[in-house]
Amino acid sequence: MRKITSVQAIAALGFGILFSASTASAGTVGNPGATTPGGTFAIGLDGQINKRDITGEEKVVPITRKLEYNGELLYADTIKVPGGVTAGEIEYNRYLAVVRYGITDSIEINVNIGMGELKLANVDYDDGIAYGAGVSVTVFQNGNFSLGLNGHMISQNNERTISEKIPFGSSENNLDATMLEYNVALGGSYRVNDVFVPYVGAMYSATDLDFDDEYSLVASAYGFRETHYGKGEYSTEQADEVGGFIGADINFTPNMQLNLEARLGHETSGSLAFDFIF
Repeated sequence: MRKITSVQAIAALGFGILFSASTASAGTVGNPGATTPGGTFAIGLDGQINKRDITGEEKVVPITRKLEYNGELLYADTIKVPGGVTAGEIEYNRYLAVVRYGITDSIEINVNIGMGELKLANVDYDDGIAYGAGVSVTVFQNGNFSLGLNGHMISQNNERTISEKIPFGSSENNLDATMLEYNVALGGSYRVNDVFVPYVGAMYSATDLDFDDEYSLVASAYGFRETHYGKGEYSTEQADEVGGFIGADINFTPNMQLNLEARLGHETSGSLAFDFIF
């Protein structure tokens, strides 16, 4: 059973309730048994569709309320409301540019940078920056079979401001989410021919997500002014960290390659990548 809770604040002058939530892949594993040839570069594009479960803790968030008349304080108090994500599902897509370099024929390093989308509890965040790096090592090769190990890490930041008009004023939620994902994968590939190279393997993947939810409200009329303010800071992590992946490289030419991949068990994700080796 999935349950998502988030900061709830009572609006000024007894009007309304405002809901808000904020939140978080190293993404594509790639063929662990294939590395860029030593001394050569590869550039590419990587598109990812990701969905995974997360867990966290519910916290009590203090909301400070003040009522003033002509600049003089009449009343002030602090209420406590539940906030955070106890369990839920996040969805995020990424569009990355990737540069790979073969240090040797069996060791490759790579960096990537691009944009990331994020959705949690039906809240769509603004697109944010995503960037990361990784390394791949071919540990065994015999004929058309290769066995490889790789590791990747990527960071993504997304923000969103939600504003709402209320009688005599407005409320605002500023959401800020930063996630760090890292994975280690072991897998094997088999070169069926020069065009088709399928692969399969197991992976450990973890996502740490920190997010802030800052709430403010201002309403004024006839000399009265009421303000509300509160900020929740939360941390969540991936619910399931061990899973598998399956994919294939399709080589149009020795220098042009398409990659298709699915990651299952610990997440429900897929990706499409294109590389050009030079």
